[in-house]
Amino acid sequence: MKKTIEEYTEFFMLMLEQANKEFNNDEFITKFAVAFSEKIKIKSDLKINEVNSFYEEIKRTRYFLKHIDKEAWIEGLNYYSKIKIPELKIELAKDFKEMKIADKSDEIIEYARRLVMQLENSINSVIEIVDAWSVIQANPNNYRDNYNNLLIGNFSFFNNGQKRELKDISLPSKLFFVKQFYNFKYFWQPIDEMIKIRNKASHRGEITVQEQQILDNARNNVTSKKSEYFTAFDNIIKNLADLFV
Repeated sequence: MKKTIEEYTEFFMLMLEQANKEFNNDEFITKFAVAFSEKIKIKSDLKINEVNSFYEEIKRTRYFLKHIDKEAWIEGLNYYSKIKIPELKIELAKDFKEMKIADKSDEIIEYARRLVMQLENSINSVIEIVDAWSVIQANPNNYRDNYNNLLIGNFSFFNNGQKRELKDISLPSKLFFVKQFYNFKYFWQPIDEMIKIRNKASHRGEITVQEQQILDNARNNVTSKKSEYFTAFDNIIKNLADLFV
């Protein structure tokens, strides 16, 4: 079925907003406005008031994007205001900002991806602050259960007795460490879903039936999933006591 002019206009403005967001500045909007103004000079049947109206719409989009960007930055800095490592605070606030922008546009995949990025960055910092490797070696029984063993095995913090680098330790293993270290609980399902979404958003490859179901469910229930994912994320972050002053 043929789309209406209004539908095409709405689609165009969404694409314009997305392009500008990916460049993360006003360069795209500015260049587009210049290119468009040159193009319309050959359109004798285009009324000047239509041109002016379209140009004003572009400017409003530009101001809106700048406002959203600033608003999200402030919210991120407020959320992480008690983080004691300045560099970490800025990095986390940056991802929080991108998460909030994805939130406003209901981009659930990017929303979940940014949550996981903040989560792993925070947990990595805690692991280094408390020296998790020494903690595990001092009390290995506290860091093993029927599903996890952080002292030995492929998903442990060690490889043949030597410390694994953070990048080589799985996020579920890192999560198990902080859960045991700070003695708190979390609901695994939303965390597992976010990790799977992050992995598929960041890496190419075949997708399993379960992963496809998770993606489809997230896209079909955006509002409830955003709430569920943030609640799970927030619970973990607020229990990472050594991050905060």
